[in-house]
Amino acid sequence: MIARTAALSSRLWTRALYRTSAVLLLTTVVASLSHTRVLADSPVLVVGAAADVQYEDREPGPHPDDIRRWYDTAHVRLDGAIRAWNARTDIDLVMHLGDIINAKWESFDAVLDYADGTDYDPDLLTFRDLNVPSYQLLGNHEFYAIQDDPHPDGEDDLHVRERLGLANNLGYYELRPVDGYRFVILDDQVPEANPERPEDSFGLGDRRERYFDQQMQWARRMVADAYREGEKVILYQHYPMSSYYNDRELNTWEAELASIIETYPNIVAHFSGHFHSGPGKPKNGVLFDTLGGTLSANPELDQNIWYVLEFYDDRVVVDQFGENFYLDPDEDDKEFFYRDHTAPLACDPGDNCQEVTFTDFNGDGDFDGDDLAVWRSRYGQLSQATLADGDAQGDQDVDGGDFLGWQRAEHVSVAAAVSPIAVPEPSSIVLLGMLLLTSVASAARMRK
Repeated sequence: MIARTAALSSRLWTRALYRTSAVLLLTTVVASLSHTRVLADSPVLVVGAAADVQYEDREPGPHPDDIRRWYDTAHVRLDGAIRAWNARTDIDLVMHLGDIINAKWESFDAVLDYADGTDYDPDLLTFRDLNVPSYQLLGNHEFYAIQDDPHPDGEDDLHVRERLGLANNLGYYELRPVDGYRFVILDDQVPEANPERPEDSFGLGDRRERYFDQQMQWARRMVADAYREGEKVILYQHYPMSSYYNDRELNTWEAELASIIETYPNIVAHFSGHFHSGPGKPKNGVLFDTLGGTLSANPELDQNIWYVLEFYDDRVVVDQFGENFYLDPDEDDKEFFYRDHTAPLACDPGDNCQEVTFTDFNGDGDFDGDDLAVWRSRYGQLSQATLADGDAQGDQDVDGGDFLGWQRAEHVSVAAAVSPIAVPEPSSIVLLGMLLLTSVASAARMRK
């Protein structure tokens, strides 16, 4: 009797344990699914965006390409956009995609911040008045100030970049605004991107010969690093990649950038300005979107145009607010789901996606003590540095950051890097739960 009672108690205890386990498992599955829905329905990052404010105190008029431009009230429409962004509590940062002025130095005051002694309306808001950080891209019109209205102190190219708050007087930089995303901001104001412009109109001076190669080396490294970290990359530049997504002949800049885009699957979107007339289109699983220009919003029709970009884990939502001469309201609204950003690299071992590209200072195909010797010999160089000088970061100097790049270098292709650990999809969680419940039920029946 005592033995049977003990056996019964054991069976009852076992059943209770199975039932409790089943309840806990179901609770975990439901909680996981509920959490997944919250993540899927909430953006992880919200960015205000605009392009081509292009303010100047001059009469409005048509452009040779028949693009209407209302120069003298562009700062008023910028004021409207800033007030709209400031009224929201979800905006994390704001980006302007180039051509913030038209061609005069004094125009910077009207859109960036009012310097002492200027005559602009103090009630109009500038980028300085945003509640969140703002970031600027270089456009072609910033450099028309060099041609048409030279800065009295000379060194015009440096003054342009300083005025826009660009570090180290470089037009390219990166942002990591939130875990899982990296913004790579490019400076396409180089002859390789616009060969029709005069060589001296880009504000590069004696940096001209090295600037393009250094920037592309840096961009490839940023994207490769992001791939290893499991980050999605958003590219920003002023000129659209229209020749690429329309399958036309590519210039040198477009060809090099297309090579990076097609190699690294973690590049999921590309935003630009310049055209004023709006949308691009996807190609090869990458969204190419061109923002409508503020300058082409007609104040006589009470037009204005600005954007909010909502970045989710799996997609980006583009919200167009207002309209301009070319874009109707909501015409550029879109929801774009990303390609698999963890897919294998589209290159063979030994191609340009190798880490060796960024730390092989002496160009002998590997990275070792000989490359460290190059770095030591150039350590402290503050400008004009290239890869051959020991500049692994592409920021034109040789410092401790370049040494760390050499130190971290691995003797394998980036393509061989371990992919980030995948988080199970909701369907996988449900399947796992069903299998575990089936196992519990089967075990319970066997013990009856």
